[in-house]
Amino acid sequence: MQSRPSVRALRAALARGGGARDAPPVTRVWLLLPVLFVTGCGGSSRLSRDTSAKCMTLHGVPVSRSDRDLDAIARHAGAGAFRAHVGPDTATLAFERSDDEAKRTERAYARVLGATGKPTKYVLSRNRNAVVVWDSPPGDDAVSTVTDCLVSK
Repeated sequence: MQSRPSVRALRAALARGGGARDAPPVTRVWLLLPVLFVTGCGGSSRLSRDTSAKCMTLHGVPVSRSDRDLDAIARHAGAGAFRAHVGPDTATLAFERSDDEAKRTERAYARVLGATGKPTKYVLSRNRNAVVVWDSPPGDDAVSTVTDCLVSK
């Protein structure tokens, strides 16, 4: 295992104009951590139903929060849910208060989908506290729109 360079060695690299590219690979990762933290990458904040729905609306995606449009699992989601009609594809997005609750919701959907013979690999996904269930395997553009709009507050 490579040892961490000293502060003096890093300062010397910076002084001679080398910068982070001259630092060992492990050090380069440590230099990026503050940037990742500030930009929110890899953060653990909860995804927001309202902010995600607003994003979809801004992308021209019709969204419904009506209970009559949601299935029983989505109606009981702890942080809410909505249906999104992304072009020809339709998805239910259920938001939970924690990742663990979302894992339970994902398992519940997997049981229902398995009982109906639908391939969970193509229609079910989870991102942190959000579970996405498609009515049928979606197109790449629909997946990109939904994924890009899963945002925190």
